[in-house]
Amino acid sequence: MSVIKVDTIQTASGTEVYTAKAWVRFNGSSITIYGSGNVSSITDNGVGIFTTNFSSNLASSNYAVGACSGTSNVRIPAIQTWTTSSSQCEWTNHSVVYCDVSSADMLYTL
Repeated sequence: MSVIKVDTIQTASGTEVYTAKAWVRFNGSSITIYGSGNVSSITDNGVGIFTTNFSSNLASSNYAVGACSGTSNVRIPAIQTWTTSSSQCEWTNHSVVYCDVSSADMLYTL
């Protein structure tokens, strides 16, 4: 198998194409990772509080996080810690009570 290594991907017109630097789909009740890229593990820090640990550090802690949950009545998480090696988030329900999510998707991009 061949490997292509580049520093930047651009369209034909020169616009940079931004790709996900890490992603994960996990079950917060059992801390099971269903699939991931550049994520080594999920740490359970208590009900509704999770840390995503990156396999390789991100280039900066100024990244964007996109998240959604397949669990009904769950709010998009508040990101509490932004480092190049991990990100901690807190999931709550609409009553702002911490809750574990049975299905969560998170995407990290610079």
